[in-house]
Amino acid sequence: ISVAHDYMGHIVQPTACTLMLFFASDAAWQTFACLVCWSVFMVPFMRYLHLRQVRRCYLTTNRLDTDVLFMWGLPLSMVLAASCFWAAQVFDVSLYLVPLAWAGGMF
Repeated sequence: ISVAHDYMGHIVQPTACTLMLFFASDAAWQTFACLVCWSVFMVPFMRYLHLRQVRRCYLTTNRLDTDVLFMWGLPLSMVLAASCFWAAQVFDVSLYLVPLAWAGGMF
């Protein structure tokens, strides 16, 4: 088991869920409910797995943690971009602001 693969799952799942915010769908709340259930299961499972089963292996570096913290900005900035997208739709503003909001949320 690798910490890098665990980090990948913790970034991809929320990013996939936040993509639902760009669509007018009644299923968005169900997607986020599944994300909550997944998170509630994964926190104790990963704690058990990494702290009890693979406690002798040192699998992380400062660079890996820094990259993960930077990539965690992706799903968070997607929420900002989705809100700008819908504000642009409501107020008839140019959609060029959406990528700017996304890029601004990343940094």
